[in-house]
Amino acid sequence: MKRSAFKEIITFFFISVAVCVPLSSEPRNALLIANGAYEYYSSLRTPVQEGRELKKTLEKLGFTVTLIENASREKMIDTLVDFGYLLEKGGIGFFHYGGHAVQVDGKNYLIPVNADIPDERRVSSRGVAVDEVMKNMQADTNIVVLDACRNNPLPAAVGRTAARGLALVMQKPKNSIIVYSADAGRVAHDGVFTPILTRRLLEEKELIAILRDVRREVSQQTNGEQNPKSDDGLMDEVYLAGYASPAAVQGQKSAAANNDEKAKEEVARLIDESISKDTAASVSGGFVVPPQLSVKTAPQDFSPDGDGKNDELNIQLTYADAVAVKRWAFQVNDPNGNPFWSMSGESSVPKSINWNGRGNNGELVQSAMHYPYTFTVSNALGATGTVTGMIETGILVIPVGDALRIVVPSLIFRSDHADFKTESAPGKRDGITKEQAAHNERVLNQVVQVLNKYKKYRVTIVGHANRMTDDEREETEDNPRLWGSALIPLSKQRAEFVKAYLIRNKVKAERLSADGKGGREPVVSPKDAKNRWKNRRIEFILTK
Repeated sequence: MKRSAFKEIITFFFISVAVCVPLSSEPRNALLIANGAYEYYSSLRTPVQEGRELKKTLEKLGFTVTLIENASREKMIDTLVDFGYLLEKGGIGFFHYGGHAVQVDGKNYLIPVNADIPDERRVSSRGVAVDEVMKNMQADTNIVVLDACRNNPLPAAVGRTAARGLALVMQKPKNSIIVYSADAGRVAHDGVFTPILTRRLLEEKELIAILRDVRREVSQQTNGEQNPKSDDGLMDEVYLAGYASPAAVQGQKSAAANNDEKAKEEVARLIDESISKDTAASVSGGFVVPPQLSVKTAPQDFSPDGDGKNDELNIQLTYADAVAVKRWAFQVNDPNGNPFWSMSGESSVPKSINWNGRGNNGELVQSAMHYPYTFTVSNALGATGTVTGMIETGILVIPVGDALRIVVPSLIFRSDHADFKTESAPGKRDGITKEQAAHNERVLNQVVQVLNKYKKYRVTIVGHANRMTDDEREETEDNPRLWGSALIPLSKQRAEFVKAYLIRNKVKAERLSADGKGGREPVVSPKDAKNRWKNRRIEFILTK
């Protein structure tokens, strides 16, 4: 390929990449309603702060955002109508509700903070029907997010036709997607879904891919108890960050065609500085080929507990590209999707790196968990290659004084129960999935193998839970409306269930005992939405 022709191709590549940014000229408008300070029902401590954080994120994405906090019915309806008029201008409309809601006769109602609803006949007149939201979503593209799938907060008098969680919305706007913080008819935890969504909306991915990642992360954080659902009626791909809409891109290209002479000169100068004789190998058919990457890890049973076996993970990195490396990065996230450990560099990619299992803050990985990784390389021409994968940890046996401790946060129990019963039918949500049950058995079988290596040790199995409220009664009293089963009895029952499984699998019964601590020994603050998944765990304490 002649040098001048090659420069033209690469210049076109740089100019084309320059317009694929969120500089869309289309209107972007958002309405956020955050209700937490209820006068007649249990208060919610997270929606208002979550609404404020979401507002900041959407503003970074080019949205004009209206946020109303602790709103009355009149305020909610008036704001919805004003929002509807605004959306008639087209573009993207984004609606988010955080607060109490209720499903009655298959219809969903948002609950204003001043609503007193003594019986089912008054729900429609004192709540705000979700159908009213849908009627006002008249933008070209409509995104509706309902983080309201909590337990029915209304009195028992409403209980005859009121159900858990929210029902699927039947009346949907054109070209829309409706996102629920939990599956239809299921209850969501307070303070889990919206923070994860807020963080991930800034990722340069198509919206459906982002929502898939959100679902996976929420499910991991809640041990499978909460699984967000999306009702997708979009006709086009939607990028809130990283790419503009097709119409906006065309407008940006037109502007670039008239005003990019100086940019082209600067690009050509940069290309002259970076082209090597082998660079043409990275151009195929007029397009720059991203770097080709691969990752291999060993050992498979990575368990960095200091016993001298499988304590270090060897990560082999392969980079295939004729163009010089500008920057590389290898990042490991925790099971909840938060950055955990990373290495990066410039100019060249090492053939391998070693990891001792500790995060950048010194925290050690957990037993029997999946840690996703991303390997990224950018070359001197601006092309970027990415490969992702998963690091699975084995069972870590940690010395604690004269005892040994195994901590397993990855077991998934049926919500408010102490068993691994599966769904009676796919999607029915009356149990855990078959995949989750199979995962539980794999993990406990690994624990059996480890315990049988320490046959002279007695084992105390201890169940721990995560507090969802500041009410101490959550530890000892059942309350289906506010928190579900009491935590101490439930955690003890789960420990007993694990004990029975171990006995069935040839661990001697006389070695085993079970206890339950509820939420009284948290690893992190229950208010730490990013990390509180660590509190819900089964511990095995080994003593001689």
